[in-house]
Amino acid sequence: MRIISTTIVSHEIDILEAFVRHHGETFDRMIFVLKRSPPAARSILEALRKEGYPIDIRESREVTHWHPETHNTLLQELRSQGLPDWIIVLDCDEFLRPLDRSRPLHDVVATLPPALFRLPWQMYIPRPEDDATEPHVLRRIQYRRDREPVTFYKVLVPRAVLERRETVFGIGAHSFLQNQNGPTEPMQDTDALALAHFPIRSPAQAAAKAFTGWLSYASYPHKKPGDGFQWKELFDRCKDGGEISPEELQDLALRYAIPQSLHSVPVKLAHDPVPTSVSPLSFPVTTIAPLRALAESGEDLAQLVGTMQREYRE
Repeated sequence: MRIISTTIVSHEIDILEAFVRHHGETFDRMIFVLKRSPPAARSILEALRKEGYPIDIRESREVTHWHPETHNTLLQELRSQGLPDWIIVLDCDEFLRPLDRSRPLHDVVATLPPALFRLPWQMYIPRPEDDATEPHVLRRIQYRRDREPVTFYKVLVPRAVLERRETVFGIGAHSFLQNQNGPTEPMQDTDALALAHFPIRSPAQAAAKAFTGWLSYASYPHKKPGDGFQWKELFDRCKDGGEISPEELQDLALRYAIPQSLHSVPVKLAHDPVPTSVSPLSFPVTTIAPLRALAESGEDLAQLVGTMQREYRE
């Protein structure tokens, strides 16, 4: 059984090592595309590769949110090389987890039937009571929403579906399409796996995520109205400045990716730590400064506009 993951890395250096170590014993190949990432991202990945993790590092200078195109280009490459049994697209803040805590992740994946599965997000929430000195996100943030007012999914795609060469990932890898224009391939639910999602982890990380994520997504030419609303809401809060308290951070996480019309629906927390056998992390857990993230995103977009104007005038 072979499983390959593809991941685009921006500024998620605070969670990158934990992500690799969590999945490294299950995935046979982990392809990382560094999208204008800080040098620390490559340093961490290269060091982990030397430890034996199956890491493949690529670079991208794209400014806008060309994630679907990037993942589908990798998909075509993998088709030409020989397909694995499974492919999954993950962000660095998504951790594949077995719902049966007694079973290792690799064993669960190995026993799945070859169907196109949709795996539900489980949103994990930082609390004021969490130990801020604990660097490992899976040990520090152990509570999640007890239910999801709106459930989002990511797809786990088997070789039988991948062999249909016209099929592609949809936006966000939340679906898998029969061709570039749709329709969606039929998907199945599973009670074996879920995705623990940690989009909000600290005040500085949340602000940096807002500035880089929304500015990149807002410039994506195929964006539809309402797409990326979770980044826009976070961006609007962070652009006003002011310190984000631990209490507000928890509230931002509780409301993340929930439409405003459902913000009044009460959500409780459930203690459900994601199992991890990882020993203390080897690399310092750092977060890019929000102002630096904003400045770099603005500079990247300004240079892109300048290039487009120059090409237009020529």
